[in-house]
Amino acid sequence: MAGAEGPTRLAGGAVVLAIVTAFGCGSSAPATGNETGGGGKGGSSGAAGGSANGGGAGGGSHGSGGVIGPGGASGGSGDGGGAAGGSSGSGGVPAGGAAGTGHGGTSGGAGGGDCPSLGTMIDLSATTVSGTITVNGARVTDVSQGSGAISLVGAGGDRAQLGTSWLAAGSYSVLVMPGTYDLVYDQDLPGPALPVNSGATLRNGIVVGASPLALDVDIPATNVSITSTINHAPFGGGARDFHKGGFALVNATGDSAHLTDRGTSAAVLPGTYDLVFNGSGLGSDMPTNSAALIQSGIVVGAAPVSLNVDVTATKVWLTLTINGVAIPAPNGTTIDASLRSASGDVVQLLFDASSNLLTAWVIPGTYDLYYTFSNIDGVSNQSAKIRTGLVVADTTVTTTVDVTATPVSIAATINGAAPTGANGQFELFLRGAAGETFGLPNDGSSTMEGSLDRPRTRTSPSRAGS
Repeated sequence: MAGAEGPTRLAGGAVVLAIVTAFGCGSSAPATGNETGGGGKGGSSGAAGGSANGGGAGGGSHGSGGVIGPGGASGGSGDGGGAAGGSSGSGGVPAGGAAGTGHGGTSGGAGGGDCPSLGTMIDLSATTVSGTITVNGARVTDVSQGSGAISLVGAGGDRAQLGTSWLAAGSYSVLVMPGTYDLVYDQDLPGPALPVNSGATLRNGIVVGASPLALDVDIPATNVSITSTINHAPFGGGARDFHKGGFALVNATGDSAHLTDRGTSAAVLPGTYDLVFNGSGLGSDMPTNSAALIQSGIVVGAAPVSLNVDVTATKVWLTLTINGVAIPAPNGTTIDASLRSASGDVVQLLFDASSNLLTAWVIPGTYDLYYTFSNIDGVSNQSAKIRTGLVVADTTVTTTVDVTATPVSIAATINGAAPTGANGQFELFLRGAAGETFGLPNDGSSTMEGSLDRPRTRTSPSRAGS
């Protein structure tokens, strides 16, 4: 059996790996004298014919019956060998079948067959898709103006990149497998002329069939600028990546356009968006929300859009106690507390050493309180929800949450016996319906102990001015 494999590369770098196993395309060296000749490799069924595979010159007795080739019947007896070579065996295997073996026969006949080419084993349909890519009807010839990638994306995630907006030749031509695709835009290189969108669908339901497809793509781009303040004071973020603090336009399909990556304005694809804010990395005097909804239903059309935004931020102070005892300062101890909204916004609460409290500036909304503790009197719940429906408005919030810790111990055995030796170290977890986990420490003994947290919330009604 012989095997061959090799990649076929299509548009977008997709690789089809073809592995071909060929039968009936090899032959053994002829034997001499009365030695038994090697059998040819079996092939598929065909017309009757073929011969015993015998030895070389030198003569010998009649060949014995041939072996059965895959897909073929047994070969018949070979005729008497001679110096000049014997004749074909009677009643041979089907063409392409295995060659017969002979004792002392002459050169064998037609066992096996030629190796089929890769093209006869696997045929990939591919259609030429070609066209031009422009921005607002014009070519982008200067890469410093930015670049955007255009791709065809199938329902299963298959992606074929057609080209970028910055094309030296001004056009593209690629091979794409037939199917139905969406036309998707992603910013490739930053620049003032290209939209900052990522994962934006320009067109749905593009059908690639058997015939070549002409597909010209024009990328619309509209300038959107933003002027922002926080609690009516100037916003100090400057030009920042959204993920390090700033504003972005997002829509229901997952498309996002970061407005403040390179300043306070950017080119954006037309559409309807929500404006969200990320305060991560802006410092303790700024809201630390990761994706707070600021404004909904912003329509970007063909005309430039100017946004004026004031972000309201409220100070939140949180006291956490365990069984009524205040949590000590986190000297190497992990205290990870966060507020989370139903939309996925997360606010990380930070430890304030001067007050021994957890605190943050928070954009108003309704949140659930989560925490992770470790190394605090054995309490080690991970991502436990300890408070729901915490409302943050426009005045300072002070709240206290007391966590009741309940001892839990489990006697663990393996096949009815206490774990010892090499199998003595393992770990068990308790997991809640909301996904929080609680690990039971294992010190090598058969008893695992820890404290399981149950929240008991006490909220201070007093609120000071912001």
